[in-house]
Amino acid sequence: MEKREDEMRTAETVPVNAEKGKKGKIIIIVIAVLFLLLIGYRIVTNYVIDKETDETVAVNVKTATAQMGSISVEAPVTAKIEAGDEVAIVPMVAGKVTSVNVKVGDKVSKGQTLFTIDDTQVRNGMAQANEALSMAATTLNRMTVLYNEGAISQADYDSAKLQYDNAVITAQNASSTLSYYTVTAPISGCITALSVTEGGVASQGMMGTIVDTSTLEINTTVTENLARKINVGDAVDVYISSLDKTVQGRVKTFSKIPGTGTVTYPVTISLSGAENDLMAGMFAEVRIKSEESNQALIVPSEAVIIKNGETVVVTLKDKLPVINVVEVGIDNGEQAEILSGIKAGDTVVVVGQQYVKEGEEVNIVE
Repeated sequence: MEKREDEMRTAETVPVNAEKGKKGKIIIIVIAVLFLLLIGYRIVTNYVIDKETDETVAVNVKTATAQMGSISVEAPVTAKIEAGDEVAIVPMVAGKVTSVNVKVGDKVSKGQTLFTIDDTQVRNGMAQANEALSMAATTLNRMTVLYNEGAISQADYDSAKLQYDNAVITAQNASSTLSYYTVTAPISGCITALSVTEGGVASQGMMGTIVDTSTLEINTTVTENLARKINVGDAVDVYISSLDKTVQGRVKTFSKIPGTGTVTYPVTISLSGAENDLMAGMFAEVRIKSEESNQALIVPSEAVIIKNGETVVVTLKDKLPVINVVEVGIDNGEQAEILSGIKAGDTVVVVGQQYVKEGEEVNIVE
């Protein structure tokens, strides 16, 4: 009986141990497979990375050339264009207006008749003065003959001479006064105002204005910083926004003493009104140079960047970027003056320089 039980226990033990051995082999196989897969993954990954590295696309950049030239910074001053000369039309006499020969907007020449005033009374007075002058002349001639003959005294002759002289003055005054009744243009220009009508009454006050548009001016003021940069005769750029164009002006007058009650300095800019469709009343922007350098190494402003806290310009040498620390002078937003760090003729990167690395070739695009 005991022998039989031992055989049964032995029979039960054998399958159990076999089962355990089988499971152990499976685990080992699984681990081996996973290990092989891991190795394969690493090999494939490294291959792909190496391939991607080998096929890295070069950074696209745009370039310009550093060159010598002039650079300046302009400070804009806004003002209104005014007529170079404006004169009031003021009659010397008052009276009824008999004719008006011009209207507002007409261009006139100096001395041209604008309107006339009734001169009937003054003409009558002038006729009387001329008649009196003729009688005084006749009397003086007769008295001169008598005086030469000794027939009259010196006093009688002097009296006749005095009457004649007074008659001459009266006739001249009458003739001069007659000219006042024809009102003429004091200057050549354009009629900008006229307040007389035919049949109306003109007073001895301002009845209109004439503006000389052949020359125009801009009267403005500048701060002390700009005042140091201004000299009479300097050429300045003037931008007319309504015409969207820039014309050249010239400093006509400049005061080195501030205007009364201000801390700014008066300046007058002259313009040519005969060209460029300029008109009085237009707003203009006078661009005065606050900084200027005529012998400067210039690059586009976008070529200058800040990298790692330093001001740099990237240059190219055989398509390989070089990062240069530079010192910048004048920068007007379009161009920058480089005081040190690069030289004239260098090819500088103006687009894409933030992404380049020294030693890695770039692709230059137009």
